[in-house]
Amino acid sequence: MEKKRLTAIKSDIKSITKGKYVQQEGFSPNYALTDTGMRLSRVRVLATVVDKFLSESGKFAAVTLDDGTDTIRAKVFNAVSMFENLNVGDTTDVIA
Repeated sequence: MEKKRLTAIKSDIKSITKGKYVQQEGFSPNYALTDTGMRLSRVRVLATVVDKFLSESGKFAAVTLDDGTDTIRAKVFNAVSMFENLNVGDTTDVIA
């Protein structure tokens, strides 16, 4: 059986951070349940980079994103090259 990724839903950061986290059993995806009843498991967020961190070991990186409603951190492990060209003030479109 082929597994397909869920469709990314456009969302603001506040809907994600203020939503109730629901953990599923097995292979069912976890999600954030918004106050409007929407299930956010895979999202697309347009935001500005307000902070950036690259570890000295090169195995971890994080950026803090702000879309005007709230902030959230996006982290990567081992694949830090995807954050190398991002700088504070850049606008980015993130799917996660």
